[in-house]
Amino acid sequence: MNKLTKKQRLFAEVYTIPGTECYGNATKS
Repeated sequence: MNKLTKKQRLFAEVYTIPGTECYGNATKS
């Protein structure tokens, strides 16, 4: 579980910048 959380956190941090804009556009659309 700890490994999964670490991996998820890394993914979230990596997708936090390019994902925020994409996610915001998809949600606003």
